[in-house]
Amino acid sequence: TAESAYNAFAWYKMGNIWQKNYKDSAIALEHFKKAVNINPSYYRAIYKVAECEYMLENFNISETLYKRVIELLQNNYAKGILSPLDIEYLYKSNFNIARIEVTQYGDIFEAVRIYKWIEELWERILDDTSVNNICFIYIFVSEFNEKILTNLYQVLKNKLDVNNVKEERNSLESTIAVKAY
Repeated sequence: TAESAYNAFAWYKMGNIWQKNYKDSAIALEHFKKAVNINPSYYRAIYKVAECEYMLENFNISETLYKRVIELLQNNYAKGILSPLDIEYLYKSNFNIARIEVTQYGDIFEAVRIYKWIEELWERILDDTSVNNICFIYIFVSEFNEKILTNLYQVLKNKLDVNNVKEERNSLESTIAVKAY
């Protein structure tokens, strides 16, 4: 219902306040969890729960939650319903999992695989023709103005920097090459 969506959003906003203004991941976590309990597919709240769990050094939980965000967004991607915000969270969730794979599990190969996938996603975003293809149904369903969507993608391109992904991947591939000898 609209009321429960509003309540989930309210808990999400309270979590943001505790996370950003008070730098208290534990209290923020409780607020974000309440948002997820109200709306289990609220990927932004799930992402924030994952972020807090990471800050609290609960890496397994964090990784599982980032994977849940990816699963929700991949379903939208398969349907062709991705907004620029969806893509940002898909990108960041994959990046965070790659970071966990390297720092917590030492799985360089998995991290490299994830970084390559992020780069492929990024190439599709940068390909102006794919902007409309990625979001075709999103435009249709929401009656979103194509010009507004293109502007939102430009903001997304400016916000996310894939260069650090490429640097991480190159560094990890160098590590793999050194270990191979």
